[in-house]
Amino acid sequence: MKKAKFESRSGILSDRGGQKPMEGITFSEALEIIESLPEEQRETLIQIVQHRLIEQRRER
Repeated sequence: MKKAKFESRSGILSDRGGQKPMEGITFSEALEIIESLPEEQRETLIQIVQHRLIEQRRER
């Protein structure tokens, strides 16, 4: 499995100029989108989310 580049904000997790990234998408829709991704992309997404949670905890 490839290592994720956590600093990258391209694609589905892009920064939208201050808007909420999931604006207009329900939690269920987000899960459906994630489940439709190939396994490698889902694993990368999990790594990115875990990394961001760790960073947010450090900032508190």
